[in-house]
Amino acid sequence: MTPSLSLTSRVVINTSNDPVPFVIGVEFDESITSDMRNSYGPGDIIGMNFIFSQEVTFTFPNNQSLRPRILLNVINSGNADPVFAELATDLKMGNFIDVLIFEYFVDVGHNILELDYISSASLIPNDYSIEDAFGRPAILTLPAVEMEFSLAASKSVTISDSNPVVLGVTTTLPNGEYGAGHEVDFIVSFDREVR
Repeated sequence: MTPSLSLTSRVVINTSNDPVPFVIGVEFDESITSDMRNSYGPGDIIGMNFIFSQEVTFTFPNNQSLRPRILLNVINSGNADPVFAELATDLKMGNFIDVLIFEYFVDVGHNILELDYISSASLIPNDYSIEDAFGRPAILTLPAVEMEFSLAASKSVTISDSNPVVLGVTTTLPNGEYGAGHEVDFIVSFDREVR
């Protein structure tokens, strides 16, 4: 006869020694890592993925709460205010997710040679509590700046509010002389997206 649980059996699951969630890596969103550009300017939106070791959930007091932010190393020549990326993930209390998406909106006056967060303490939860399934707070320490698994390690991104620079002008037609009546299309390449 094999032992089994009966109606009077009691099972205790002790999770006190289980690891709590922590940030295992930070990387630019795929739309940035696959982009040929390295330089971004006003109007660009830069997505960043914060990857946790296990799924996390959120509690927050109300819908007016300040969303979690990431303090960035961007120089803001327009004023002395710090520059943040804000949580973009649509949060609903009770939902679990292991990747948090933050977005940084590049504004006029923003400049930095290599975009990164300020320090390993740059994840600021504000009014939110980030927890595991058992209600234990997640460790919000980020990988060390400029080290493996940090934001800058995934791609070198420059922020500049200077005007876009023309990288080249080409056409699909072969070299030659063209006169009146010929239609010639020119392709102008810039160092970043222009509108």
